Parts: sequence; structure tokens; C-alpha cells
Amino acid sequence: MFKRILLIGCITILLGLLLTGCIIDSKNDGPGQITVGTVHGTTYASNDTLSGVKVYEVDSLGNQGAYTWSETNGNFTLYGIPEGLTTLRFEKDGYYQHSIEVMVEARRVLELTDTQTTLVVEQ
Repeated sequence: MFKRILLIGCITILLGLLLTGCIIDSKNDGPGQITVGTVHGTTYASNDTLSGVKVYEVDSLGNQGAYTWSETNGNFTLYGIPEGLTTLRFEKDGYYQHSIEVMVEARRVLELTDTQTTLVVEQ
């Protein structure tokens, strides 16, 4: 009986590790290779920070990827962005949609400048 419980416990632990590894490596080239980065910045309009801006990654097919909204102080952080050239889009009602291309590096945080994250009010 003890051997059976031990075997079931070991199988459960191994299955858990396997599933966790699959989730962590879902955007990676292989086990242990992290190929995603992070993008951080602050959204602005007319030299003031702007909250509630939807910030998201757009893949090569034009589909939305990772997304977030800027906080009350305008700060935002996007996690798990695939390394390489990536399009980021900024949207908020009453403002023109804004897109930029950035180069994301694996295991790095890309800090965007205010000129990259400034939205213009629709006229």
C-alpha cells in the first residue's frame, strides 16, 4: 500500500512539473530558453500623464496579443512579449489610435520614452 501511495505521489509531482514547464515555455524555443521580454512606459497627452489607455501587442497577422491598461499615473507594463520587432498599439476613447514598432529583447525590460507613448486628442 505504501509503495502505491508513493508511486501516485511521484507521478503527481512529475505531472505537475511537466505541466508547469509547458505553461512557462509556451512562448519559448525550448526548455530553459526564455525568449520573451517586458515593455514598460508611461502614457501621455498634452504633457500630462494619461490613465486608462489600452496598451497591447499586435502580432504579424494583426491579432491582439498581450495587453494592459495604463494606471492612474499613466504607467503600464506588458509582460511576456516575444523577442524581436513588435508593434505596440495605444487606444483610448477620444484620442487617436497610436502605434509604434519596438525591438524587444529576451529577459530585458524595454523602457519607452514619452514621445513614443503620447496620444493626440481627436478634433
